[in-house]
Amino acid sequence: MNARWRAAATTALARTVHALLNVVAGPVALVVLLALPLTGHRRWRRAGFRLRQDVLLRAGRAERARLKSCGIADVPDPAGPELRPREGADARGSTAEAYHEVLADTERRAASWLMTRLTVGLPAGAGVLLCWSFGLALVTSPLYRADPQLLGEAVRMLAGAALLALAPWIATALAGWDARTARRLLGPGEPARLAARVRALIRSRASVVEAVDAERRRIERDLHDGVQQQLVALALLLASARRTASRVAEGKRPGEDLLPPLERAHENALQALTELRDVAWRVYPAILDDRGLDAALSALAERSAVPVRIDYRLPWRLPPGIEPVAYFAVSEAVTNAAKHAAADLIRVGIRAEGDRALIVIEDDGVGGADTSGAGLSGLMRRIAAVEGEMSVTSPVGGPTVMTVELPCES
Repeated sequence: MNARWRAAATTALARTVHALLNVVAGPVALVVLLALPLTGHRRWRRAGFRLRQDVLLRAGRAERARLKSCGIADVPDPAGPELRPREGADARGSTAEAYHEVLADTERRAASWLMTRLTVGLPAGAGVLLCWSFGLALVTSPLYRADPQLLGEAVRMLAGAALLALAPWIATALAGWDARTARRLLGPGEPARLAARVRALIRSRASVVEAVDAERRRIERDLHDGVQQQLVALALLLASARRTASRVAEGKRPGEDLLPPLERAHENALQALTELRDVAWRVYPAILDDRGLDAALSALAERSAVPVRIDYRLPWRLPPGIEPVAYFAVSEAVTNAAKHAAADLIRVGIRAEGDRALIVIEDDGVGGADTSGAGLSGLMRRIAAVEGEMSVTSPVGGPTVMTVELPCES
């Protein structure tokens, strides 16, 4: 109970301090608003200074800091450093244009916030100050009056108590109104959200390019180390068979000597075809287009060295741009579990969660999956590029659980 009362008293004190600070913020806002026409004069603009914008942005930051320190609201800076364009191409491209729009919008809304300090903050703060001042004066009047009268002093004390009770109510109402108004005027507006969206798209584009380059290098490595080696061996065996065939034709060797190199060449050709088919399957399985994600995952489970149980509950088919991402997410998890986790069983669950598809892949392996590896990090970038989310939980000793959320609208 004491802790609860202490927390309530601290909150009331913070709101009262916030209301009293509005008495100071009001005149400061008046001075800033009166000085804005001078700070926006064309002489300053010709000199290369944006004094008006700088003044309003600093005023907005100061007000956000005041609201946070009083516990009223924690409002993010809409023109924060994360939106500032980098030097180079970003400084002249769409990111810079979006950032300038954010600055202009933040400037306009900061001026509107300063106006509310004059119209609402200053009167309400003055009301709280007057309630506390007159309330304390009336309640303590018997202490300094020379000839106190019982009825009069009782009336004064009741009036003082009413004013003292009214002061926290006004401070609480002002704090609530300021919190809502600050989120609307001092927080990120539509230009800030669009600028953040532009930055996210630029990062996603770069991530997609990196993921595609990594996938291209992996395909080249698979072809070089697998199919190419088999084809080289096949060429050598066929060359040996041709030499044997010429000697058989000349009668220098029996015809039976021609069969072993041809049999080995046939085995190498079949193995090369198998590895080429595996590479093509890893690049993009044709069954995904023909029969959808459910059939592609069933085929993946049949090809897996570790048993895979699939619980597919999507009532509709994913969009064409999302379906390959979902497939390769499951494929990467199954491959990692088979190669590195020493798993005995892999469970894959796919279901709808509102307008998103939720994929959960769990294995009973040894755990300790490294999300910074090329496979998982590339997969994360690919999922982020389609506005999806991915998380991996893999404590040492297992189990490893990978969760992927993908949008169902392309």
